[in-house]
Amino acid sequence: MAITINGTANTVAGLAVGGLPDGSTDADALASNAVTNVKVADDAIGVAELSATGTASSTTFLRGDNAWAAAGNVKATIATEAGALSGATNYDFTLPANCFRVDFVGQEISTSGSGSPAFRLGTSAGILSSSNYDWTQDFASHEYESDENEIHAFDPNLNASGDTGDLYVTFLQASAADKWVYRGVGNRRTQTENMYFIGFPDLGGNALTTIRFYPNGTGFDTGRFSWTAYSTV
Repeated sequence: MAITINGTANTVAGLAVGGLPDGSTDADALASNAVTNVKVADDAIGVAELSATGTASSTTFLRGDNAWAAAGNVKATIATEAGALSGATNYDFTLPANCFRVDFVGQEISTSGSGSPAFRLGTSAGILSSSNYDWTQDFASHEYESDENEIHAFDPNLNASGDTGDLYVTFLQASAADKWVYRGVGNRRTQTENMYFIGFPDLGGNALTTIRFYPNGTGFDTGRFSWTAYSTV
């Protein structure tokens, strides 16, 4: 087919595919938005062709604002303290760096005499034991406890020799290293009602570093425990 050039209409007809020499057409010769998606071969555009800011790597991802950014993630430190409960022992858990949550699980817990399972929290000032804890509890009766020396929210039910129960308590960071809340649920195996509570500590402006579980009385007769901590990296 002959090539026809129409100078009036500025058109060229009869040009076969591939008829122009390679390199004879540059970006200036293409109309804006002339190359559509269907004209781009699959896998033809690589990372190097993107106009994104930042640096592409195995540790970054491309955000919606066309910027390469590091991906945040969460790691879990699981059961760094776990085992059997026995005697008048303090079971202290040290929080890992950047920790925002700690879960405590206690199973088949019983204490001697008038003992009751309890928690205390620690900071750089040591274990706090003087009017540092407030909470609301919901058992057979509803109570608000304030300025307590320990978190002993289960003592209305787990408070005598032979009482056996199970506990699940979570400590959650709110907005800063010294702002935490705690919540828990427990049972006494011989009673139909469960025990619930939620409260907050006064850490004196210091970061939480330690959580202590201990028998607020003579000692533990039976039980097992585990700690699970969550921290950002």
